Amino acid sequence: MRIETAKLARLNQIGYLSLVLLMAGYFFGQSSEYSLVFRALLWLPLLFPLTGILQSNPYTFAWANFILCGYWCHAMTLWWVAPELRIFATIEFLLISALLLGCMYYAKWRGQELGLKLPKLKDENK
Repeated sequence: MRIETAKLARLNQIGYLSLVLLMAGYFFGQSSEYSLVFRALLWLPLLFPLTGILQSNPYTFAWANFILCGYWCHAMTLWWVAPELRIFATIEFLLISALLLGCMYYAKWRGQELGLKLPKLKDENK
């Protein structure tokens, strides 16, 4: 693994763990009218790619972006509807935006290093 790719993997791993802890603090640290089960269901999707991210699996970094998109929408919605939580929403938004870019580039670079390629579509005119 190239040094740049390894550094990007480490940054993404730290960022993802930070996001898991940040969201756990948000969902479980505040008193809410929502049940504990509902709050756990909101937080649980972040744990699905955690093992693959810690193992630096490029495929996991790629599909983790789909999960991050939901939390990106959460950050934008929270910023808009809850002015008292704008600092938290801004931190969440910036962290997720950095992770979206970082995970995408790590999956690309590591995939190229491993020789993984998407199959090309055949030219249908021939």
